[in-house]
Amino acid sequence: MTDLLFLPDLKAIEPSQENETDMMFKVEAIDPPERCPECGFDKLYKHDSRKQLIMDLPTTIPI
Repeated sequence: MTDLLFLPDLKAIEPSQENETDMMFKVEAIDPPERCPECGFDKLYKHDSRKQLIMDLPTTIPI
């Protein structure tokens, strides 16, 4: 089901949930970065986990 996202660097960690208007995917990175994408520092520390809501445009499936 995560194929709907077209994000090959992510894997689903739970089955997707959906209702009439929304779909929710819980995912994580397949290969975490080796360096900070902002500054390039090579020591990465995970300080916390957080939920992030990403909204996209509605989609319709042509008939």
